[in-house]
Amino acid sequence: FYGSHNVDGVRNLIQFLQSGTYNFSRPPVDAVLVSFSRRDGRDIRAMLKMLKGSGLGNILVTTFTHPKAIDVSTMEKLADAEGITFVHDIESYI
Repeated sequence: FYGSHNVDGVRNLIQFLQSGTYNFSRPPVDAVLVSFSRRDGRDIRAMLKMLKGSGLGNILVTTFTHPKAIDVSTMEKLADAEGITFVHDIESYI
């Protein structure tokens, strides 16, 4: 799980996780679960595009309850627009 803060943070996360493939035949994770704070939709779309194109496998998006969290409907629409799975209840999903 990665609670993303900004585009550079997601880029660094991808580089870190991809570095594990140098020692293994597949990415070192089965899925990457991300959640975002409330921010400009363009930033979130950029981060989702990077994650989707990263080759890290299954990308899942969820939300969390906090005053600074992005609202569920906005996040669900952004994830859907990028073809990424949005999960309402991550505990049940896992």
